[in-house]
Amino acid sequence: MWVAPTHRQRGMGKILVQSLFDWAATKARQEMYLFVGAHNQAAQALYASMGFLPTGRSEPLPWDPAIIDIEMTQKLGTSLTA
Repeated sequence: MWVAPTHRQRGMGKILVQSLFDWAATKARQEMYLFVGAHNQAAQALYASMGFLPTGRSEPLPWDPAIIDIEMTQKLGTSLTA
């Protein structure tokens, strides 16, 4: 997921994540996982505000091992936006 810089800080990220929650609910999913750049504090804060928690797992990007992604998870049905 990516939001253009000109549209950041306007709630677009929350709308996109909520859309994913809504879609997952139609598929009876119980948990959602994502990877986010360890350097991307703004995205991590967005996901945390929506109930995602770090799993402790991280891995480098295959095409650029200098960039590390961290995994976050959210048990569905527990969203802070619900």
